[in-house]
Amino acid sequence: MTHAIRYELLTSAGLRTVAGDHVVIPNTGNAAFGIHAELRVRDGHPEKWIVTHLASGIRIGHGATRTAALANATSNVDRNRDRLRATLDQAMTSRYELQHAVQRLQQNHHDILGGAAA
Repeated sequence: MTHAIRYELLTSAGLRTVAGDHVVIPNTGNAAFGIHAELRVRDGHPEKWIVTHLASGIRIGHGATRTAALANATSNVDRNRDRLRATLDQAMTSRYELQHAVQRLQQNHHDILGGAAA
């Protein structure tokens, strides 16, 4: 599989870069999505394929196959269409806050160590 894009997932451990493909899921918020396979997860696992909102990094759907993940994500987007934009906006805010906190921690680390290598 040739990966067309690289993007970041928002996880409980922070941001993680993955390689995947752009996918189109009809939505009223003009949101863009990507799909990738989790390499560390065995084939057939229900979270082998992950669909992600590209701007926020939040997971939108998953499945044992690419087709199942797209169907799950499409269903989730459709089911939440009335609040999708607000939910994705909140996720983008969370991502910004996480990135800001990480940057601040790095600056604090630099300040404490006086510029010494980490």
